[in-house]
Amino acid sequence: MALPAYETFTGTPTNVADRTGWATVVGAATVFSGGAIAEASVACLRWSGDTFANNQYALCTSVASGANTDQGAGVCVRAQSGANSYYFVRFHTSRIKTGIMNAGTETVWDTSVSTRTAGYVLRLEISGTAITSFYNGTQIYTTTDSTFSSGSAGIAFNGYNYADIIDNWEGGDIGAAAGHPTMLRWQGIPGMKYTGRKGW
Repeated sequence: MALPAYETFTGTPTNVADRTGWATVVGAATVFSGGAIAEASVACLRWSGDTFANNQYALCTSVASGANTDQGAGVCVRAQSGANSYYFVRFHTSRIKTGIMNAGTETVWDTSVSTRTAGYVLRLEISGTAITSFYNGTQIYTTTDSTFSSGSAGIAFNGYNYADIIDNWEGGDIGAAAGHPTMLRWQGIPGMKYTGRKGW
């Protein structure tokens, strides 16, 4: 395998932890029958198929909004192996939360009010101690934290809700040459957005 890593959550197995390249940090995530959608209980899974540089990112697209704003689905960076610890950003019904999970204790640093729209991209990146979250190419929050110096990108969930679902995950190193960009990668770069139509 080679970074950046991609997952469209199609096909089998339906348990994400059983799919090639994934490992459980805590909890479990499944793929809906019909494909291309991931959902979970309180959970975090990291991409274990490759070794990430310390400066890394993760992104995903929104599929639908959840019925409970205290539950959500999103991505994480510097997820730790063998510990429920990582930085996260998650979609909720009408807001986006950015924060840290440290040994099972969650701290939310920022709650941004935003309409959750299907197909919009949620991105989290960390470079050194700088942590920045983006919603569809627009920066929504930035801070610094030195709790975790390394780890893996992945997916993160809070609470069980079939409506809190994501798709089209990607994780990679920041600043690494990664060949030709895909539509998904362009969509996740701040300031760039692919609409699915001709043009941008």
